[in-house]
Amino acid sequence: MNAFSRVSVAASLAAVTTAFTMAVARPVAAFPPSTLRFWADDGLVLGLMAVTLLAIAGGVKKHEPTLAFCISVPAGALLGACVFGSQMFPAAKGSAWGMLFGCALLWMVPSLRLMRRHSLTIAGLIVGAAGGTLHLSVKRPGPALTHPMGTWPLPASGITEKTVTLPCGSASIEMVPTLQFQSTSRDGFWPGLSEIDDLQGEPPLEGPQRRAVIQETGDGLDVMTQVPHEVASHLNRFTDVFVKNVKVPRIRFDGANVVHEFLPFDYPKGRPAQFAYYSKGELVVARGTDAEKGPFVELARGKSAELSFTLFDGDVALCSLSFPDFVSQADVTSVSPTAGEGVPPNVIQFGIPAKGAPVPVVHLSLAETGIGSGLETVKHAAGVYRNRIRVTPSVPLEP
Repeated sequence: MNAFSRVSVAASLAAVTTAFTMAVARPVAAFPPSTLRFWADDGLVLGLMAVTLLAIAGGVKKHEPTLAFCISVPAGALLGACVFGSQMFPAAKGSAWGMLFGCALLWMVPSLRLMRRHSLTIAGLIVGAAGGTLHLSVKRPGPALTHPMGTWPLPASGITEKTVTLPCGSASIEMVPTLQFQSTSRDGFWPGLSEIDDLQGEPPLEGPQRRAVIQETGDGLDVMTQVPHEVASHLNRFTDVFVKNVKVPRIRFDGANVVHEFLPFDYPKGRPAQFAYYSKGELVVARGTDAEKGPFVELARGKSAELSFTLFDGDVALCSLSFPDFVSQADVTSVSPTAGEGVPPNVIQFGIPAKGAPVPVVHLSLAETGIGSGLETVKHAAGVYRNRIRVTPSVPLEP
C-alpha cells in the first residue's frame, strides 16, 4: 500500500467524521455522559475521531491491518444502521435504508482489496455496526408523557371557524385553539423519511368524524380535541395566538414577572428564538444562541402552577390570557431529544417569525421537538385534550 493510499484512507475518514459531526451536532454537554443519548450521538462522534487518529497513526507506521480496521468501521456503522433501522422502523421509506446500504457499498469498494487481506476488517465492521445500531436506537420515541383530560364523547360544536378573533385591549388576538399535528411519523422515525400519521393536519370541526369542538364562553373559549391513537410528531400546535394591531409587542409570564419583547427569530440559523417551558414546578423563560438551537440562555424563572401571560403594547397592558389545562396535560418530566440541557418537550415560543407575515405569535405545544437540533419525535397519548382559554381585561404594568 503506497503513501498516497494511506493518506487517502485517513482523509476519507476525516471527511466522514466531519460530515457526521455536522449532522448530529449538539452543544457540548447537551446530554450528560450518564445517558444513552450522549453515547449514541457525542460518543459516536468521539469514536469516529479516535478511528481517524488511529488511521493516521497506521498510515505513518505503514501498518495495513490498522488501516483495514479503520476503513471498515464506517461501513459497519452504515450496514448496522440499515439492518437495525429497517426492523426498528417498519413504516420508514425503503429508500432511506437503500441509501444507507448503497453508501456502505460505495465506501467499501475502493478499499475492498485492503479489507479482504486482513482479519481486523471483521472487528472494524462489528465495532461500526454497534455504533450505527446504537445511534438509531435512541431515535425511537419513548412512551407518551402527555396527559389528556379524558375520553368522554365530544359535545356539539358551537363555533365552526378554526380561527377565532377576540379583543385584547386596543389590539386583537387571533387564535387557532385546536390541537394540530404538523410533522408526524407513524413509527416515530424522522418525519419525511417515514409514512405520516393519518391524524396529521387540522382536526375537522364538522361531520361524523369530528375530532375537535370550539365553544365560546363569556370570558374566552372552551376547546376539546380528540386524539384516537398515540401520535409521534416533531411539530404540533396546542394553541397559536397571533397578536394584531400592536406597535411594540411585549409579553410577561405570570410567575417569572419579567417583561420580554417579541423579537424576530430565524430558522434554521440566525437570530435566536425565545421560549418558555414548565419543569419541576417552575416556569423558565429562555432563548437559543442560533435560531432555535442551544446552548440555551435562561432569561427568567419563577413558580407558576398555571400558564398565564399578559400582552403589552409598549408599557401598556392589553389583556391577560390563561390556559388552566396546559400544565396538567403537558410533558413536563422528560427531556426533549432535540434540545437536551434539561429542557422538556413542552414549549411556549414567542416572537416574530422572519418568514411569512411578521406578526407577533405565541405558540403553545404540550410536547414537540421544534426547539433544539434534530428531527426526533415525541408522542401524544390517545384521549381528549381540553383547552380552556380565559381572556381577562388589561392589568397595569408593575413598576
